[in-house]
Amino acid sequence: MKPIEFREHNKVLAKDQPQYQPLPVFMDETETVSCWRLTLLERLTLLFTGNLWLRQMNFGEPLQPQLPTVEYPFGTPELPKPQHEVMPSGRSPRRGTYITRSYE
Repeated sequence: MKPIEFREHNKVLAKDQPQYQPLPVFMDETETVSCWRLTLLERLTLLFTGNLWLRQMNFGEPLQPQLPTVEYPFGTPELPKPQHEVMPSGRSPRRGTYITRSYE
């Protein structure tokens, strides 16, 4: 499992600390959000066991609230814009390109 960059990240924790992995995060005054990519084996393990373990190093300090989730935490994600037009303007479809059905 590796932390990955995402569009909303605004900071990278441990960027200049070689003993740690850099952690891209979205951080504001109320929360810190990171995104993690699972390997294929981790995905299969999660699929078959249904267990997700969360290990937090707290170094003897009180535990901070955590909220593991698979849901996009920034509202509704934007759909990617199409890279090209389905039917270029000024061109008509060729005969036989589309299958039509009549319900008469």
